Formats: sequence, structure tokens, C-alpha cells
Amino acid sequence: MKAKIIEIVSVVPKDINFGDVKPGSMNKREITITNKSKEPVTITKISANPSTILTVSQQGEVKLEPGKSSTVDLRFQPSLPDEHFFGLMSVETSLENVHKTVRITARVVKD
Repeated sequence: MKAKIIEIVSVVPKDINFGDVKPGSMNKREITITNKSKEPVTITKISANPSTILTVSQQGEVKLEPGKSSTVDLRFQPSLPDEHFFGLMSVETSLENVHKTVRITARVVKD
């Protein structure tokens, strides 16, 4: 048996490591979402968790035509030092069972 897996929506990068950051600093990364299908796809929701220190620039729905991309800014602004930080950004689509997750890590260090 052979199977071919086709990625309908891609999110790049899949993992973000902000490295060593200081409390109160504003850190930003750009994420590209691409429709790899032959039909339009609607990005219905983009969220980041924990939302107290992770925010995304795109709040509303975005319709992506086949082969088209959209970029989203992910901002990370930690307030307190913590040995290690782990967070997630989720991308939900109008298609059943098509959603993506970006893993976010950092080490928040004192001055």
C-alpha cells in the first residue's frame, strides 16, 4: 500500500525559538501561511497562548486563493523572568480537520 500526503495549508516556521530574552522586551517573528490546495481556503482564527504575553497581528478571517500566502506577526513580550517559556500559536481553517500549530520557546533571563 502506498499513500501520498498532501499538505493543504503550510505554516512556516513550524517552531519558533526566541532564544534568550529579557523581561519587558518586545520580540517579533513573521509567520507565513500558504494555501497549497487548488481551492480557496479561509483562515478562520489565529490565536496565541498564553495570550497575556503572546499576540498575533491578524485577528479576522483571511481568504487565501490557491497558491497564495499571508504573513502574520507574532509578538512575544514576557514580563517576568522564567527559566523556560513554552507557548503555542494555532491556525484554524474553514476546512474540517485542517489546523496548524506553531510551537514557541524562549528562555527569559534577568538583566
